[in-house]
Amino acid sequence: MRNAIKATLQQTPSAQITLTDVKLDNDKATVNYQAKDNGKNSVLLLALIEKTAVSNVKAGENKGRSLAHVQIVRQLQTVILTDGGSGIKDITLPTGFTPKTGK
Repeated sequence: MRNAIKATLQQTPSAQITLTDVKLDNDKATVNYQAKDNGKNSVLLLALIEKTAVSNVKAGENKGRSLAHVQIVRQLQTVILTDGGSGIKDITLPTGFTPKTGK
């Protein structure tokens, strides 16, 4: 099983996804996409990432500590693709999200 997975991951994908014209507007981000040579049942996953964060732990074994986090997926959107399909997808930004800093 491991060899099959490894061999598949080493293959060059034939599908091409192009993201263009990303726009930020107050509480949403808009992305234009174009798919080419993708197979059946293909999906595009768009992840909104927060670069860094710190949480102050109030209970449990880490009580009183500050924990640093990186590359946090704040939102995940799925777009079902058709071969040669294109479109526009809006992502609602989380409350308090600052696009410039990713926080």
